[in-house]
Amino acid sequence: MPKSSKEALDWLLAGNERYAAEQQEYPNQSITARLTLATRQNPFATILSCSDSRVPSEIIFDQGLGDLFIVRTAGHVVNGLVLASIEFAVYALNVPLIVVLGHQHCGAVTAVLKDEPLPGYLPELVDYLRPAVQ
Repeated sequence: MPKSSKEALDWLLAGNERYAAEQQEYPNQSITARLTLATRQNPFATILSCSDSRVPSEIIFDQGLGDLFIVRTAGHVVNGLVLASIEFAVYALNVPLIVVLGHQHCGAVTAVLKDEPLPGYLPELVDYLRPAVQ
């Protein structure tokens, strides 16, 4: 398990290379790993990513259960709860690396660009994203 931010980033990049080459190892997914995780977690990286179903961090970085602390919101929106989640990973779990993972064709960003009326709580999401898009 990586201890430094450099080692953690190297692990993520190596996992992404395996994923891109279709040579995934699917680490830490055994029954033994699952039983160990029942009592503790020790992720080596925190990833803030979009909720988009096309970018699941554990899969694209070829990592297993307990390896990554993932915080996902539509459009990578960051508010107090998101920051508190990231702080929890850093302070309580001693995670050495924080990654903000972007992707193309984000539906939330597209909604801001279209500037059309939206139902429910979606306008709140758009309000968070609008300054970044402008």
